[in-house]
Amino acid sequence: MARLRALLTELCQALYEDQDRGRLLLRSLIDEDKERGKVLGEGVFGEGFRLFQSEAAKIWPDLDSGEIALSLIASCSYAYTLSDMRLHLPGIAKETPSPEDYADHLIRVLKIGDAS
Repeated sequence: MARLRALLTELCQALYEDQDRGRLLLRSLIDEDKERGKVLGEGVFGEGFRLFQSEAAKIWPDLDSGEIALSLIASCSYAYTLSDMRLHLPGIAKETPSPEDYADHLIRVLKIGDAS
């Protein structure tokens, strides 16, 4: 779980430092450009995805490691891409969480799900 936390922190740090990166990614995906999707999936994000997938497979060998990886990456991305919207959501902290805090949050959520 320590390696997964480190990967999450690294991803969150990159998104935290450049919140427009996530927004640009979403814009690219909305365009539904199949060729761009291939470049993003195989090239830009492929290696990072495989790292998350590998860690998920080690921790939860009986679950779909690809879906776990995708869920974690999406959660990190949205946490920072939607930072402006946080100000207007009820019952949620208004400040964008630090990369370490968000990684810890996701690890806690995973442990809760793992215990059920």
